[in-house]
Amino acid sequence: MIRLHARPRPSCPTTLLLEEPFLRRSHGDPAALADQLRHWANLAADGDLTVRIVPPLVAFSPGTVLLSQIALRNATLWVEEGVVPAFATGRAAVWRSRLLDRARDAAGTPAAGLAALREAAAHWTTTASSSRKGFPCT
Repeated sequence: MIRLHARPRPSCPTTLLLEEPFLRRSHGDPAALADQLRHWANLAADGDLTVRIVPPLVAFSPGTVLLSQIALRNATLWVEEGVVPAFATGRAAVWRSRLLDRARDAAGTPAAGLAALREAAAHWTTTASSSRKGFPCT
């Protein structure tokens, strides 16, 4: 399971843009997904992470699993994680910047993002508990 850790210092803001369908789509074990969503919600509630939900009709990361922007001292590094991770900087990465700008502009507020994470975590917790009923091992 992937864990986001608190930012190293307050001057390093971290924003997570999540496509809305991600919250409703199964990604393996529902209990693990609920735990991950609660973890992000706790980071957001503590101010260590800003979460904004991107509506489903906004073209965000076509063909990729994850698109990350990392601001360095003198440059921006883009990491595109698909089948094989790809790294880009400079002018070759301009289209990635435009994708994230469009997603950010269409995303909901941080308060709505926190509420959506909590709601999705509750949904997947319920799904996990109901899917375990009837199994002889539980």
